[in-house]
Amino acid sequence: MRLKIEIDLAGKLKDHLQSQLTEAGGLYDTASEYIRDLIRADLQHHQANKLQLLLEHLKSHHATIQAEEEFEDLQEMLATADGT
Repeated sequence: MRLKIEIDLAGKLKDHLQSQLTEAGGLYDTASEYIRDLIRADLQHHQANKLQLLLEHLKSHHATIQAEEEFEDLQEMLATADGT
């Protein structure tokens, strides 16, 4: 199911959006493409935060991890979600 939205932008917000479009030398063909990329980045950011909280919880509660490989897997997941 698709959601169609309409937004009004003015001033710096409008200027910034226009600067991101390819006709102005930016990376995106359409405003919709740019907005979708922002939402994807936001989702990735939230996922990375959740993984970081999980790792902090495991460390602070001295949780027992059956194998060091599992901990390394968690760290790898965090690095991947964080984009590093």
